Amino acid sequence: MRGLAAAHQVPLIDLTAFTSWLYEHLGVDGSAALFTERDNTHFHEHGAEVVAAFVARSLRAILGWDDELGPLGSQM
Repeated sequence: MRGLAAAHQVPLIDLTAFTSWLYEHLGVDGSAALFTERDNTHFHEHGAEVVAAFVARSLRAILGWDDELGPLGSQM
């Protein structure tokens, strides 16, 4: 996906990189709290909120909503 985004010069929110870091940061026990009790694939409400917050923050950065610099890649 990173190569495709770069080839088309579009922003990418890399959820694989983020969630890999998150799981390593939280450790086995901490990351278990992100998932349902049935498996380690489907997020519990808390896990979904954590990932959604990252996506929202990334979109704000892409759109330039959090600073005076404008959207990523713009020539402002």
